[in-house]
Amino acid sequence: MGKLVTINLIGGDFEQGFFIFLQIRTEDNSQWIAAAKGKLPPAKELLENYKSWQSKYRKHVSGRNSVRMSVTGATDTTIISDIKKASQQLKSSLNNWLKGDYEFSPIREKLFQNLKDETEEIRVIFDIDNQELERLPWHLWDDFFKYYYRAEVALSLPIKQIPRVTRANSRIKVFAVFGRDTRINLYQDWEMLKQKLAQHSNAELIHVEKPSLEHLCEQIEEHKPQILFFAGHSRSEESGDNGFIDLNDEETITIDNLEPELSKAVKWGLQLAIFNSCDGLGIARKLAQLGLPNIIVMREPVPDEVAQKFLQRFLEVFALGKPLHLAVRRARERINRLENKFPGATWLPTIFQNPAEPPLTWQSLGGVEIQQPSNHNSVINVDSQTENYSQIPWLPTYITDVEKSTTTCRNGHENSANNRFCIHCGIALTSLLICSKGHENDPNHKFCSSCGESLQRIFTGIDSIGDSTSIQPEPAPTSISTKTNFSSSNEIGNLLSGRYKIIQQIGRGGVGITFLAEDILRPGNPQCVVKKFKPASTDAHVLKQGKILFDREAKNLEKLGNHDQIPRLLAHFQDNQQFYLVQEFIEGENLDQELTPGKKLSEAEVISILQDVLQVLEFVHQNNVIHRDIKPSNLIRRKQDGKLVLIDFGAVKQISEILMDSGIAGVNTAIGSTGYAPPEQMAGRPFLSSDIYAVGMIGIQALTGKSPGELFSVFDGEFTWEEYASVNEELAAILDKMVLYNSKERYQSAREVLQALKDIDKTGTSKIKSVSNTSPPSASQPDMLSGIKSFFKRFKS
Repeated sequence: MGKLVTINLIGGDFEQGFFIFLQIRTEDNSQWIAAAKGKLPPAKELLENYKSWQSKYRKHVSGRNSVRMSVTGATDTTIISDIKKASQQLKSSLNNWLKGDYEFSPIREKLFQNLKDETEEIRVIFDIDNQELERLPWHLWDDFFKYYYRAEVALSLPIKQIPRVTRANSRIKVFAVFGRDTRINLYQDWEMLKQKLAQHSNAELIHVEKPSLEHLCEQIEEHKPQILFFAGHSRSEESGDNGFIDLNDEETITIDNLEPELSKAVKWGLQLAIFNSCDGLGIARKLAQLGLPNIIVMREPVPDEVAQKFLQRFLEVFALGKPLHLAVRRARERINRLENKFPGATWLPTIFQNPAEPPLTWQSLGGVEIQQPSNHNSVINVDSQTENYSQIPWLPTYITDVEKSTTTCRNGHENSANNRFCIHCGIALTSLLICSKGHENDPNHKFCSSCGESLQRIFTGIDSIGDSTSIQPEPAPTSISTKTNFSSSNEIGNLLSGRYKIIQQIGRGGVGITFLAEDILRPGNPQCVVKKFKPASTDAHVLKQGKILFDREAKNLEKLGNHDQIPRLLAHFQDNQQFYLVQEFIEGENLDQELTPGKKLSEAEVISILQDVLQVLEFVHQNNVIHRDIKPSNLIRRKQDGKLVLIDFGAVKQISEILMDSGIAGVNTAIGSTGYAPPEQMAGRPFLSSDIYAVGMIGIQALTGKSPGELFSVFDGEFTWEEYASVNEELAAILDKMVLYNSKERYQSAREVLQALKDIDKTGTSKIKSVSNTSPPSASQPDMLSGIKSFFKRFKS
């Protein structure tokens, strides 16, 4: 059962703040669920950041013209960089604003109390009477739309029911109007409509090109379409109250010119208008007055390529039966790949919907849903990429880090440590002060704002007893730094298997504990690392299956330990329903000690790191193993010789068992670290090239001095690193290919990458003379090639 969330922002302004009224209802029967009132604080900076981004974007994007980026006085890279910086500032200020102060907490609390299923389909409709508020990219609200990956935002149309005439026609009429086409290519829009609707469903397409106003009115009245589509040139007037449509080479009209015909069309069943043209908010506001229940426009000037790609992606999903708002979100995600070329591309599609109407679907219009072939080997071509049909419907777009630490609310519910409110009961997870009557207050308050009680006795929103935030993700298990202060354990001093004496706990994670130990049966009592695993159940069948998996992992580690730069497995055994691995202890420092924030390594140092890791990875892949968690903290610079040692193979699986169903739960579990793991891996479908992606990300981090999280916005799909590094084109091209979004387009083996790096040295472009003393390349060296165009879209596991 889907949910409808309406958020009214009525009254107020950016200088005084806005009052908010929240309502949550069910979609099927409009059953009331919850409501709340709150307030957002003043946000003058947010408005200024929006205007800054808008001016930069509009200055350099020439509508849907073929020449999209103005390059006057600067390079493309500089212009795009400026727009991206402005967009990041806008996104940051929007999210800071929506975190709100204490007056906004009732809104957040009600949302998380009543929306407990992250997979649920949710329409979030903002009812706004401020045009500047309407322009904001509300879909960038990270705290909400990252978590609820089947939610999408729309702006509210007037709430009213329009009686419609029952239609006997068995086909959906799509009335496609193509206006003035100076310097733009409208042929692709028409081809998308034919390919995605006419060829696969019961759509009847009516094509009208550069019609006169009189002819257009006659055609609308004659055909009585359910969908009105327009492609061409359009714009909104400066006040935002109206919009202009270039109907042909001589006539420019407004919606007022079509008002009688469109009003009749709405009564006859017109339910959706799509204006795949520039700056359409003024047009949408005029259409809203006619009772049309669903409108899609572009909020700013839109490049030709973006408009065509959005239409393609939207139609693919909408014709497969997904609700309109989810089809728009899916399309928005798929055009993420254009963000690096057209910053702000994902922000452009804007939905207007009547909350009183149910979510629009192809079936509700009378359409025949496109059936997915039962043969999963059937494919379609999308952007020259071969994809399974099953990948086209709605997919999740955000996944939390599997290693992320957790916190527990006072009711015992477990949450991500980044959450501010419990996703199960909505209770605050921040350090709010709670009076004896349960009222929550700002930590700085001395008296309860609800009942006036003294707050000298402080109760926090987080239960300190059993709080799991103290349990951090497990660090590198085969190395230890003397600087680290690990907690003690009651197992210190225990003797395992009659020979391994526990010295110190060095890590703790969700599946076990890691200890530093001494082998008392070997001369000199050398140190080793002991990993302890406790099964989730003591059931005999579970223990038997666990033993099978455990032994299999041990065999992998035994085999891999034959490489000098992988820790050797010394022993594995079971004791008292618990499993233990004993591995060689590597003395040294994690690579993340070298990759400190802001520190840029030279080309020579980066190539040295890449070669060192790839040589180990080549051996790993030859043994049919995918590491799946390559990151700086899992690479140890060995003290004795300075070589990098690859550690923590707890996630390895034999390739044959990853690609087929073994019948054992967890085989295809998504394992990896956000930023270093590519999308197919986070969806539980890793390949050999997934490890290559991770190594490439480490190389980029070393060159730029920035972590993947700083270079990539998960929700925007924007990934840029060229502007932060100075490097020759050959190395840049190699790194770009290592981290391509499509796993099939990356290097397919570590040997290929090693050969490419070797070829750089042959060209003389980047000679390695001294790893420790080589200076970074000068800024005068050639600009690097473009990086990946998008990242982190979710695939079906």
